Amino acid sequence: MALFFGRKGSIQVFDQTWGTVTALHAELAQFTALLLSYPLVRSLWFAAKIYSAMFVVVFALEMVTGGNLRRYWTRNFRTDLTYGFFYTGGIYNLLIWGPLAAALTLIIPVWDFHLLHYLPGVVAFIVYWVFADFCQYWVHRWYHHNPIMWEFHKVHHVQTELTFVTSWRNHFVEQLASNLMMFVPLMVLGLPLWYWAPVVFLQYVFEGLQHSDLKWRFGRLYPIFVSPSFHLIHHSPERARHDTNYSKIFSLWDYLFGTISWGDRPARYGLVGDDMSVSFWGTTVAPFVTLWRTRLRTSAGQSESAV
Repeated sequence: MALFFGRKGSIQVFDQTWGTVTALHAELAQFTALLLSYPLVRSLWFAAKIYSAMFVVVFALEMVTGGNLRRYWTRNFRTDLTYGFFYTGGIYNLLIWGPLAAALTLIIPVWDFHLLHYLPGVVAFIVYWVFADFCQYWVHRWYHHNPIMWEFHKVHHVQTELTFVTSWRNHFVEQLASNLMMFVPLMVLGLPLWYWAPVVFLQYVFEGLQHSDLKWRFGRLYPIFVSPSFHLIHHSPERARHDTNYSKIFSLWDYLFGTISWGDRPARYGLVGDDMSVSFWGTTVAPFVTLWRTRLRTSAGQSESAV
């Protein structure tokens, strides 16, 4: 430092350089503030923070428990992360669900009976959470048994490299159907705004852990809460196993309605004989292509029968 500052003009050079760095930093801060003034950018930034935090926690847990960490360097993970930003980052709400939900609220406001407002706060929250999970169980089960919806739900099941972000890997048609079917019952309950944050947080945590490479079973709570070991059976390539364990949060629904499957986690995941593209756009288009080809084959078969 003495040699540097001992040379003629070196202090002026340092001052000029520092001034340039300071000015660039100020401009960058101003530009960042401008970007964050846009709701979509704020949503995407929020999603980035959520995923970063979850990645650190889940990665550390998997590393300690001997999980398969190489999955995070695959294209499969990048596709699931894209789905995550599409939903959590606000793109889906901006383009699809937001306008539709606003229209529905205007069309059927008389269905909002505010039933939860008659219950104490904690009790109302538990009632909402259990009721919503009960509805999700039946919606999820229907996706597996309806031929059209199964093509869209397959996007979630073809994943062979499951990670915590696979929970967001849902086709927008499936997501839209889920939102529509959940809209009326939740509107009848009258969902208070303060419920959203804890419900969303718990949903993120539970479903993220369910798709991670953790060997947790939750011990005696196994028949009550969906553990990673419980849910990963649902991602088995075998039809007899992936058509079971439909529960989202409370595993008791599968016990009550006879769709429970016991045993060890499958050695691999995905669907047998399905060559769906790994990319985000490929998985978005694939169900429409499959349904169109099925329709053409059906029409051709009917024409031949008529002849």
